[in-house]
Amino acid sequence: MQKKEVADLWVYRLSRHPQYLGWIIWSYGVMFLPSSHNIKLCYELSNTLPWLLSTVVIIGVAMLEELKMTRIHGESYDSYRRVAPFLIPLPRFMARASAFPLRLVFKKSYPERKREIAAVLAFYTLLCLGISGFYGGLVSWPKKKMGASKPQIEKLARVLKDARNRGEKRRAAGLLADMGEPAMESLLALLKDEDASVRAYSAAALGSMKSEQVVPPLIALLNDGDSYVRRAAAESLGRTGSSQAVQPLIEALEDQARDMAKAAVRALGQIKHPDVIPLLIKALHNAAWNATDAAAQALGELGAQEAIGPLVQCFEEMPNCRYDIVGGALWKLNSERAVDAWIAGLKKGSWWYPRAACAVELGKNKLGKGLQPLQDALKDESPEVRRAAVLALMEFRSEKTIGALREALMDKDLEVRMYAEEALKKIETKRVR
Repeated sequence: MQKKEVADLWVYRLSRHPQYLGWIIWSYGVMFLPSSHNIKLCYELSNTLPWLLSTVVIIGVAMLEELKMTRIHGESYDSYRRVAPFLIPLPRFMARASAFPLRLVFKKSYPERKREIAAVLAFYTLLCLGISGFYGGLVSWPKKKMGASKPQIEKLARVLKDARNRGEKRRAAGLLADMGEPAMESLLALLKDEDASVRAYSAAALGSMKSEQVVPPLIALLNDGDSYVRRAAAESLGRTGSSQAVQPLIEALEDQARDMAKAAVRALGQIKHPDVIPLLIKALHNAAWNATDAAAQALGELGAQEAIGPLVQCFEEMPNCRYDIVGGALWKLNSERAVDAWIAGLKKGSWWYPRAACAVELGKNKLGKGLQPLQDALKDESPEVRRAAVLALMEFRSEKTIGALREALMDKDLEVRMYAEEALKKIETKRVR
């Protein structure tokens, strides 16, 4: 085929299936929209991801077109397909290998239904993602114990500094952290690197060493020009547990960068120092810091009994409170008000996740006071919350919930109906016993 004919063919195919063109545009948007920076930074997405998604979409469009041509022209098109390549000419062994999953599962060489096309595409997409997961460092091979020799440290430091793949950088930083003090000097030197990711990974590695020697350089990094590096330094200072870090972290609470105050609060919570608790209580009610959940969690971990009153005030008066986390903190402090926090969150949570989390906590701890609120939650607008409520009620195995669970058997969500059926079976089993 001439280039123009190929182009015309794909314009025709995409015009017949415009929804797939939308998927291609979305796949590139994931990587190149302004908001994509944080996604890539968090999940270490490769720049090849849009190419993979685009390829899958294109192959899917071509397979659907093949299916349509087979239905229209029958045997004549099958004869043509046996002698013509699908997209590009491939050696016979490669063509057979690519068709192997289809032959193995469906016992045929060509997909004849849409579900078969979907199965083949899903197989190869997951295969490619799995391979790239190991390459990119999202999935790690079992760690081998490495000696902390000078050549090994220098080699890993070069990888951390020069590797283009962030997964490799992160893995090298983790290995250097495992080596402990022998690698400290190399990591301290890398805190001055021009690459922000190198500074951030080096800072994270130094925090695990819990040495007073790393504290001053990490404190200096709280003034770094990159907010990601500042957050890494704050969290690393928390892991050192050093009291030297308390005052710099207090100052970092006023940093306007996104999630910086939250990182500083988490770090302060890891430092067991008497001056920290009043600050964490203050963070509960300071909307500007946006660190209520981090402060509540830290207060629970520290066992700060003086925080019970402020935590109760938090869930009673703050409309955007993370009820599930505040309730968890009160539970760790042995306060009965934890139940009230979870019940309030089940009713007033700002979105489905905290409401579902509160349902889970009420069920996990088998709190009788939560039975009626959980039954009421079976009418929640969110299917995720209704599912969580049914699973929580299943933990009680109480006959008081039979009526509500029977109503849930007619829920429009399949999973809610399945869970309700299972819950009723468990209650019946308890009756027999």
